[in-house]
Amino acid sequence: MAERKLTRFADSIVKSFIYGILTLSLICVPICLLVFVRHYQDTFAFRDFVFVLPATVLMVGIYLLGKRLQKIEEKYVVAIMVAIEAIIALLMITTYDTKPCSDYAAIWKTACQYARGDYSAGLKPDNYMYYFNWQIGIAFFESLIIRVFGENFLVLKILNAMLVIGFDYCMYRLIKRESNREIACFGYALATLHIATFMTIPQLTNHHVTIFMAFLIYRLIESDKLWKWAVAGIVTAIMNVIRPYGILFLLTATCLVIYKISKGDDSKQRELMRDGKRSVWLTKPLWRGIVSLLLMLTTYHMQMDIVNKFFLKIGATDSNITDPHMPYYKFEIGMIDGSWGFLSELEEVDFNYDEYNQIVKEQIVETFKHRPLSIVKYVANKMCRYLGMFDYQFENTYDHNMGFWTRQPVRAFYCTSWFQYAIILLLSFLGYWKHKLYKVDAYSIFFIGNTIVYLFIEAFSSYRFESYVFLLYLAAHGMYAVQKRRLA
Repeated sequence: MAERKLTRFADSIVKSFIYGILTLSLICVPICLLVFVRHYQDTFAFRDFVFVLPATVLMVGIYLLGKRLQKIEEKYVVAIMVAIEAIIALLMITTYDTKPCSDYAAIWKTACQYARGDYSAGLKPDNYMYYFNWQIGIAFFESLIIRVFGENFLVLKILNAMLVIGFDYCMYRLIKRESNREIACFGYALATLHIATFMTIPQLTNHHVTIFMAFLIYRLIESDKLWKWAVAGIVTAIMNVIRPYGILFLLTATCLVIYKISKGDDSKQRELMRDGKRSVWLTKPLWRGIVSLLLMLTTYHMQMDIVNKFFLKIGATDSNITDPHMPYYKFEIGMIDGSWGFLSELEEVDFNYDEYNQIVKEQIVETFKHRPLSIVKYVANKMCRYLGMFDYQFENTYDHNMGFWTRQPVRAFYCTSWFQYAIILLLSFLGYWKHKLYKVDAYSIFFIGNTIVYLFIEAFSSYRFESYVFLLYLAAHGMYAVQKRRLA
């Protein structure tokens, strides 16, 4: 009885959080639109509401495409959608002569140095790779590609196009496995024609690599075989090197195991054989959950230890890349307004990181003690932008020259994608409500955790990338609800 109560409580908590996030997102979108109309007309003016029309036409087209795909044999469905995304990728790559800028420019420059055997960037206290030593992993990943194909940024674009095509297919397989093929066809069409996703093709980011590996991690832990839990730990560690998201996936796995233990359901537990005899104790939810989680945590830490030793050995860093040189930085800019001048603050203390970290720590503590309302106000503003703004990841592929908006149809893409995002949120709410998708699984847990974590660290709308998996999953169900009820 106690187990059932705990399970029902967990179900209600997850349900409430997801409804809450979707509702807040739907509220934040019009708020952000109105704020931009009033204060940032160079980016979005009242006349730009006209882009509601192409966004609506696009979503109707996606709906009709999904319905058409339902009637086509699966192998042709995949071929058609890969071809569509490949054409989009070709247009994105050839139309925009994009160059990496901002953080991605620093990563690309470092990757080129790594490819030439120069690992000194992460050893210089005044270098980007020393400030943000957690970016060493993605720079090294890019350097491996450069070693093979040379310092050709086009190769990264092509690789990224392949990752996006893979992302679309993974969405299709995920929804088909979790629901049915009809809904999966809607999901495939949504993922392929999701503007915020395909506009990122010109710039490989650690988001792209992370999301691809996330699909694999989800699948491994939900397969619920012990050896797959062990592999999931290794994959999570590798992913953590590319983007420091490992802790969130480990917490997701932990929550999922606790939920399964509280549910106490033996029906889906695999029976293992040891020395020719049935290991009955491993079929019990409690022991199986504990062993599974321990395996994942063990292989994760073993793999991370290997990676840390590797980077130390080649001289790319002077400490473990899992130990950030600025541990409070993300929290400072995530909770305190006007805290973006970290470089000038480092220069003032002559790049003494111990002294800098102590100053930042004291500033955070002092703000919590004496100006807690300023934190609440700043976080509320930040989360409104995170949940409600257009995704501006594409902005990291040009030099931030505002004239770029008038020379190229970037403004049209951004505005259309903004309204497409709003429609996807409406469909997600509809799908979650109509299909009663209240189950607790890795996807829902991660979606909640991925949103909550941004309450405490820096948050931009471009950081929603990992959350799109769950939103597109729900939106596909929303389209299916429309189809079945003849609402459109």
